[in-house]
Amino acid sequence: RASGYDSATGELEGLVGQIGTASTALRPAGRAQFGDRVVDVVADGGFIALGAAIEVLEVHGNRVVVHERAESQV
Repeated sequence: RASGYDSATGELEGLVGQIGTASTALRPAGRAQFGDRVVDVVADGGFIALGAAIEVLEVHGNRVVVHERAESQV
């Protein structure tokens, strides 16, 4: 960390509760878009299809956990 190498900077904490879209299929890992930002995420549970609406449940360092939102919630 003293040399500037720190993969868990805390910059992802602000994503908790954000709604986004799966940029790839989440099997369970993949990528998602939140506004202009694309982030590596992990699905809480099983498969989430490409283009599905998702919500960030929690962030642990650089691990962003999401779940699929029901259509009525979008």
